[in-house]
Amino acid sequence: MTDGFALVKSPPVKEGAAWNWNKVGRTGTQEYFWLIAQDDQLPFSYISKKEFAERLKAYYQKKIKEAEANYTTNMKSAEEAYENLKKFNAAEATKFKEQSAVEYKRMLELEKKQYTKNITVVDNILKTDKALSEPAIIDNNKGYFEFEGFVEASHIYSRYAIKPNPAYFNPKLPKSSPQFMVLYYRVDTDPIFKVAREEFFKALDFASLKAMLGK
Repeated sequence: MTDGFALVKSPPVKEGAAWNWNKVGRTGTQEYFWLIAQDDQLPFSYISKKEFAERLKAYYQKKIKEAEANYTTNMKSAEEAYENLKKFNAAEATKFKEQSAVEYKRMLELEKKQYTKNITVVDNILKTDKALSEPAIIDNNKGYFEFEGFVEASHIYSRYAIKPNPAYFNPKLPKSSPQFMVLYYRVDTDPIFKVAREEFFKALDFASLKAMLGK
């Protein structure tokens, strides 16, 4: 909805031939994510505060136009319904038309008010933030609709905004050739699985996986 970016909890950490993205899973489990990439590069890049704010502003402006278009469409549909209803009951048709107009207007004003408030927030960021080149970190709990500004990485709901890195990919390679890999592993934290976990980690050969890239 915001033209090409995703959110991640934290930056991956380089460990040997892979990038590690470990996190705590559901109760009683531990989740492991590894990203295997070429030449120690990442297939994505972090979006700066400036770019993120500019994208959000364009997104909010687009949503206002969509709200206005939806209002026009809804009012047209209500008018058509009114014309059909008044053939049977003019009083009820008029009541329906009036109530529809009030409700659709309320919905329009509610959306416009929120998105206008959002635009004011991003405009203020673009004017006053002295660190616009830093990575954009947002409160994932509030998301885009209730966006109130950027947060610190230590925030409980912090998420980094990322986008694909075109410079990483080799367009000359066939689509059948992997250019990066993601390995996901979830295991029960119960002590009975301790040996299995240890044996699994010993068997992992990230160097061999990395050698398969670009082939």
